[in-house]
Amino acid sequence: MGRLEDSLIDVVHQQSQSLQSLNSTWGQVKTGAEQEAKELLELHRSQHHELRSRLDELGREVKAEADRCRVQAEDVEQEIAHMDSRVLNGTVRAHARDIGGLRGTCQNLQNHISNVAGDLQTLVNNNQGKTGVQVTVEDTGLPQGSNKIITVPVVPLDASLPQPPVMETGEAGPPGRMTSSKLPKGTDGSMMPVQGFAGAPATPQVKSTDSLKPSTPLILDVNLPHRPSPQKPAKASGETASFSAGLTLPSFQGEIGIIRFNKVLVNDGGHYNAHTGIFTAPTEGRYLVTAVLAAQRGERVEAVLSVSSRSIQKLDSTGFLSGVTAPSSHDQCNCSSSTSLSLVLPLKRGDRVGLVLTAGKLAISASSEILSSFSAVLLYPSPSKR
Repeated sequence: MGRLEDSLIDVVHQQSQSLQSLNSTWGQVKTGAEQEAKELLELHRSQHHELRSRLDELGREVKAEADRCRVQAEDVEQEIAHMDSRVLNGTVRAHARDIGGLRGTCQNLQNHISNVAGDLQTLVNNNQGKTGVQVTVEDTGLPQGSNKIITVPVVPLDASLPQPPVMETGEAGPPGRMTSSKLPKGTDGSMMPVQGFAGAPATPQVKSTDSLKPSTPLILDVNLPHRPSPQKPAKASGETASFSAGLTLPSFQGEIGIIRFNKVLVNDGGHYNAHTGIFTAPTEGRYLVTAVLAAQRGERVEAVLSVSSRSIQKLDSTGFLSGVTAPSSHDQCNCSSSTSLSLVLPLKRGDRVGLVLTAGKLAISASSEILSSFSAVLLYPSPSKR
């Protein structure tokens, strides 16, 4: 019994020690688990806080980018809305330039046609009463280069026939040329009749003064001299011609054209035409030609003094580079200034003098004051005309 009790006591003691060991182990495990749980919770809390901060920052960036995209979209919408007007304005300006160029071309063509009509009328008037016209006849039977000169009579024009109108605009064209490949067959070297100038009655049949072989090739070369447009007859002595005109109205629409100085101050002899801006020399002599061109503020002026379609002097309010005749517009400043010229020119009767604006804009005064002017005066006639 005693041993049994001792054994039981030992078992109880071992169990109590086991329980104490278990309790201590549980306390340690519990403490470690709580500490680990606390650390995990603290780590989760810190990561959650960091993630929330990042999400807030990303939200702010997205909002700012959305606002920027909205502003850019509004700008693009405005650009697209204004694009039609810009394209339309550019098209209208291009069409205006084209129309201005066509208008200038049509006007030049009309001036040429009118001047040709005037030259024909002058030829008809100057050839009234003449006995004949020289005609060059080439004979193949003669050595090469030999020609015969025959005279074909011309009937005076009938004064009762209507004459084409004479217009003092435009430049004259070159004289015409009439040729014929073969001589019509005749008898005894006679030639068929040759008609006179256009518009005149047909001439009667005539015979040449030189005998020509039948079937000989004939080349008719009627040299029609270039004559100036009909002007007022110049006096033998005491001829006066002077004018001075200013610009108070826009002379034309477009960028290029003859400057029409509309305000005429002096026009002795009536040789300046304010509708065309052209001064026509009434007689051969020495003329003093002056001009002053004032540019619009912020613009430049480029012009050319033209005498019968020949450029005499170039004007440019911005000046020229040394050794360069016509500098490009990109190298010039847009300084507002004026340019002028003063020349003594030898002009022939019928020469047409004018100023042609090639670029820029002329200044126009709001009052009656003149800013740009054009003048010419006959100093003295040529010695052969005195």
